[in-house]
Amino acid sequence: MYNIFCFTKLQKIPIEQRGAGVNSMTFEASARVRDPVYGCVAVISQLHQQISEVQHELAKTQGELALYTAQQVQQQQMVRTQGHYGESSWLGGANAVQDGCTFQLNQLSLIDLLQLQHEV
Repeated sequence: MYNIFCFTKLQKIPIEQRGAGVNSMTFEASARVRDPVYGCVAVISQLHQQISEVQHELAKTQGELALYTAQQVQQQQMVRTQGHYGESSWLGGANAVQDGCTFQLNQLSLIDLLQLQHEV
């Protein structure tokens, strides 16, 4: 009965895709022999788990990249501020006016970024 079912299914698949259909049916049949209860569901579950892990790793890497970029921007701002307004105490912080806007550079903002990096 299974052979008739497979043959009927293969006839419905376009000719150029039948090779892939045969491979899929062969894989499913061998998975069913190895695990009569779950068949290829175990393999599919493993693949879903791997996808989830890779997505988590990607999100972590994107967070680290964002942190690195923010650190670079902060360092560039500090260099610009020191170049225009003289040396400032990095540990104590510095107030600067750039393009009419007042901003403060201090150690706390860098520490916050570093803590964020460890949380990601």
